[in-house]
Amino acid sequence: MYADAFTVLAATFDVDGIKKSFGTPLTLQTYALGSGLDGDLMAAMLSPRRAITFKTSSAVGAYNVKDPIVVSGRRRDNTPIESLVKLTLINGNETVETPGAFNWVDKVVVPAQLLNSGAIEIGVGAVEFETPVLGIEAPSGAGIVKVVTSLGEERDLTLAANVVREIAIRRVRRDNATTVTVYMAAA
Repeated sequence: MYADAFTVLAATFDVDGIKKSFGTPLTLQTYALGSGLDGDLMAAMLSPRRAITFKTSSAVGAYNVKDPIVVSGRRRDNTPIESLVKLTLINGNETVETPGAFNWVDKVVVPAQLLNSGAIEIGVGAVEFETPVLGIEAPSGAGIVKVVTSLGEERDLTLAANVVREIAIRRVRRDNATTVTVYMAAA
């Protein structure tokens, strides 16, 4: 019935897989493939493609919430993609993610921050599937899973253990604690 499957574990969401923690820069900084993007996931293609996350430490008044962070990269077929995301809390202690999803990250441009007292980690978040997702299950126990449907709606799905719920989804969100298996159609 299903052609392929992918298991989404809590470890799938790596907070510093693109760039390890760095202090908030006071000038615009460009981190590129081979020079600055030092996370453990930079050596291989991200498959399935992933949203990029920015996790900030708690630092009063340190973060720029006006200017976007720009992520440039590519999809599996080398089509370029660029995605912008803004930090939302001037005092930090948040994780934001790009609306776009990447197979490769080539460059991240971080605007000047307000103070150098904070820290940022760049990682991977939501899993975005390139082929249609036909079903999802929680093999190790019941749970609630945050997803984005193929129509772009964010939903909380309640899953029973070992029961495949047939639903067309596009993304499994990063803020899940439940391990799930996603079943896909043939590409």
